[in-house]
Amino acid sequence: MILLVILGSLLLGLALDEAFGTRPTLLFIMLLVSIPISIGAIFLYTRHKAKQLHSSTSKKEEDISE
Repeated sequence: MILLVILGSLLLGLALDEAFGTRPTLLFIMLLVSIPISIGAIFLYTRHKAKQLHSSTSKKEEDISE
């Protein structure tokens, strides 16, 4: 997932630099923007998996207590 965000920002930065003639500037900006996006994606994915694990554990505990 992180690799896709970084690769996408790299390709987008290269394309924008080519279109506007600002060779490394937009590439670096896009790479810097990809850092918080990657961190946010990791956070959301981890929170989602934690909720799944918590609900799975709660269900098992209910089955055991019955």
